[in-house]
This record gives sequence, structure tokens and C-alpha cells, in this order.
Amino acid sequence: MIVIDTIKLVTKLNNRLRQSEVRFDLFRENERGVITGVINPTATDRKLGVYKPRITYTERPRPHGRDYELAIELSLPKLVYGNNFNELSEADFDQVLFMLRKVLREMQIGFYFSPQLANLEVRKIDFCKNVVFTDGTLASAIIAGLNTADISKVYDVQNTDFQNGGKVLHIHTNSLDIAIYDKITDLQRSKISEKRTQEKDGYCQLNLLDELEKIRKAKHPFAVVRFEVRLNGKQKIQKEFKKLGIEEPLTFKDVFTDEVAKRVLTHHWENIFSKVQKAHLLQDTPISLLRDILSETTQRPQEALARLGYAYLSAHTNDARHIRTLFDEAIGRQAWYRIRNIRLPPQRRQLKSLIFMGNTIKEMKATKLEDYDIS
Repeated sequence: MIVIDTIKLVTKLNNRLRQSEVRFDLFRENERGVITGVINPTATDRKLGVYKPRITYTERPRPHGRDYELAIELSLPKLVYGNNFNELSEADFDQVLFMLRKVLREMQIGFYFSPQLANLEVRKIDFCKNVVFTDGTLASAIIAGLNTADISKVYDVQNTDFQNGGKVLHIHTNSLDIAIYDKITDLQRSKISEKRTQEKDGYCQLNLLDELEKIRKAKHPFAVVRFEVRLNGKQKIQKEFKKLGIEEPLTFKDVFTDEVAKRVLTHHWENIFSKVQKAHLLQDTPISLLRDILSETTQRPQEALARLGYAYLSAHTNDARHIRTLFDEAIGRQAWYRIRNIRLPPQRRQLKSLIFMGNTIKEMKATKLEDYDIS
């Protein structure tokens, strides 16, 4: 299975790409003589949910002439499926090339054939995996568990963000970015604005949000945690691949393999998971108890809070007779009989859920929406 989402492909041109040949949204020259032209999805595309790549044309002055370069940045699963919940496999490469060639022609960038596209240089690549939980695990529980990891012991960390009330963990390092987030919540936010979302171009997959919401209502519980490793820039990709023993060249066809994706994702998952404070995840804190209680769905809010109070009290005293005496004295002798059957929280699941996520990443089985079909 290929777990690549966004990729940036670059090619050198022999001649200038003229404005009369291509519809540019922006075409300008800076003080150093560098000319940049940009083509984005149109307002009509966005309104209709039609996904298209972002094209950047760059022209740079050189001592003996000028260099001409074209960059194509796109989400491969959005190109093929219209969303990035569905994941591609190595067998999909010909279809990817066909659809990329087709959309480039529609955008008037129509001078590519499949062999040319397959050999384009890769300048940016995001490896991603969607992990689905149907056992009551909350996305915030996964992210909170990973946030206990001492990341500085495995990465040269510039910044770590724990954002949106525990819905996003974003690790910035000198060579890459890693993001772990609640995909359903991110889609909900993109429906309002993309400014604070992890994913861009959410306009093409708003119908995905509707589908996931239907599944969540029909098959509750249902949560999706997305794990992304983002390599931006040729040098960063080269450094990462060298460390993992992945041979170049950095062409589209060479990175579109199961082996490359698996090495990158499993390496960084193991880096993070190895530093998670496992003992901390097994402690009975009020938050951890509430999280486990809420993972069960057949209860009212009042019952959840009652179970929390009873569980916390039980965890901090061995004198059940004294607890009963307090209720008898304050409320009456029948009070204890009304509460004695309150259920204790289920067994701690946070660490178990993290292990499941790691196994899912290593298994590398493609996630497909059809696997959760409710029709």
C-alpha cells in the first residue's frame, strides 16, 4: 500500500512558458529578475468540489541565459478518489499517471506523457496513514498519549504544538514535520475555514465529512486518527532517505512504492512510541478515568459523571464501609443500595490503542471508505 498524500513534482523546461499559452492567476517579476506564475483551482472548481493541482512556473536569470521550471503540487488520493481517506496502492500508479495527465491537459498544461510524469523529480512528499478505531477509542486519547513522549530524545525539536484542545500534535524538527490529528474534527473545521486546519483543499472532500458522520452515527463509536510525516525540500528528502537506506533517484516512480512509505512511517512511529511514558498511561487520573468511561456509549452524561466520581473515590480509599456510613448518615439508609451497582470504568485502553495504531501502520493495509459502508 502507498500512503503518500501531497507530493510536489518538478521539471525543467527548454523554453519560456508564455502567458498567452497558459491561464495564470498570478504572474510577476521580482527585483532580482525572477518571474513566477501561479495557477490555482478556480472559484468554480472549488464551488463544484472539483480537485485540481497547484501549478507554479518559475523563471530565473543565469549568467548565460535563463532557467525555466514547472512545479506541480497535488494530493494523489484526492486526485484519484476526491478525498484522502481512501489510500492508494502500488498497483494504482498507472491510474495516477493517467488522471494527472488528464487534469494537466484540462489546465492547459498538456504537454506531458505518462513516462515523462513518472520521471519527474520529487521536491516535497507527505507520507500519511489513516487509522480507524471502532472500539470506543477517542482520537484525543491517542493524541494525548503520544504527547507524553519525550520527543527531544529522538528529534532535534524546534517546536511541538498540542493544539485545538488535544485534537492535534504537531512536531517541528530541522528536517521534517510530523502531525498526528483527529481527521473528522479537521474536516469539520475546514467546512468553516482552512486557516487553522492541518489539511488544505478541503473543499473537494466535504462530502467525505458527510459520509464519515453517517458512519459515526450508524456505527458509533468511530474515530479516525491521521499520522503524517512531511518532507519538504530536496535536501530534506535526501537526508531522510539516506538515513533509512533508501536509494535515489528522487523520481515520482521511485518514491511511489510500498517499501519507501513503510520505512518512513514505521521509523517515525517507533521513534515516538518508544518515548511514550507507558507507566503514565496506566495511572488512574480523573481525565484518564473519564476518557475510558466515555469510550462506552450506552450511558447518559449524568451516569458518566457518577461513574467517574465513584471510580475516583474507590481508587483512593480501601474503606468501603466508611463510604457507606457517610451515605447512610447524610442521605439515608437506602442511598447505598441505589448506588452500589454503579459500573466501574472499563479496563484502561489508552496504551492498548496506541499499540493497535502502531500495528496498523506496520501492516500497511489500505484504508477504504467502502470497508465501512452502511448502505
